[in-house]
Amino acid sequence: MMEKKLIKLDRKDKRILYELDLNSRASYAELAKKLKTSKQFIRYRMERLEKLKIIRYYYTYINYMKLGYTFLRVQIKFKNATEQKKKELLNFISKLDHTIGYHYIGSRWDLTIGFVIKDMYEFYSTWEKILEKKNDIIENYLLGFYVDYNIYSKSYIINKENKSRIKLFKSKEIVKYDNVDLKILNSILKNSRKSLLEISKEVGISTKSVQNKIKNLEKEKIIVGYNIFINFELLGLHFFKVEVKLNNHNKIKELREYCHKHKNVVYCNKILSPNAIEIGMHISSAIELQHVISEMMEKTKAIETYEYYPVLSENLIKK
Repeated sequence: MMEKKLIKLDRKDKRILYELDLNSRASYAELAKKLKTSKQFIRYRMERLEKLKIIRYYYTYINYMKLGYTFLRVQIKFKNATEQKKKELLNFISKLDHTIGYHYIGSRWDLTIGFVIKDMYEFYSTWEKILEKKNDIIENYLLGFYVDYNIYSKSYIINKENKSRIKLFKSKEIVKYDNVDLKILNSILKNSRKSLLEISKEVGISTKSVQNKIKNLEKEKIIVGYNIFINFELLGLHFFKVEVKLNNHNKIKELREYCHKHKNVVYCNKILSPNAIEIGMHISSAIELQHVISEMMEKTKAIETYEYYPVLSENLIKK
């Protein structure tokens, strides 16, 4: 398999990517003010980054718990699965109501699927459809329920310590919403830079009403952030997940603090699974990853055992 050609970015490109990762809905004018340059320059550079496929898409972080949903993952081990059968499975799950995304992984599991569900009955109904359709290629599977989700800024872009954090699922409170709210959320899920006019045409209300709806969704912490999906491989990085079993649950604060500050850690999640903590990193190599894990173990004294694996591809399903 041919290696992807790495793309060298200058300081302005990196700063634009970083600012978009903090708020991908920021206007050209807002970005220009931060970088002390013109709107035309920002637009040109962003279009170039899109053309180079460094920016894959702009997305919206939605706090599904505020809508009354639970977020869970299912890790799958394949058996006798040809590439065609895998493709058929992914096409099938992409059309189901409750799937939010999937990624291939290189470990004792082959595929992870993310679901957002109202309750276990809803999940079982969805999962049963998958088993009925594709049980011939599924050898085993493991469920994990997300308790909370901490997302950090991609500070490696500008080579600085992490400062920003988005917290999902931190509140059990369910807020009131309507079908128009859901239409807006679906509209901007995978395109957070969509204009008010574009959204208004899609959902059938005025631009002012769309603006007010989005402001309210932000106020109620249903929308908790706007980010970018970066093609980090073009920057010479790889995506690894580290799953940690804690030796002392009272040490979770120290582990979280380490993850928050480390520039290569992009999230640290608590999950109901044999391994209690799931950490995501964009990093240069498995060797560098092992150095980080060793330092993490030494500084936090929180890790009993761990396993890590590469994420081979990642896809957000647009609903």
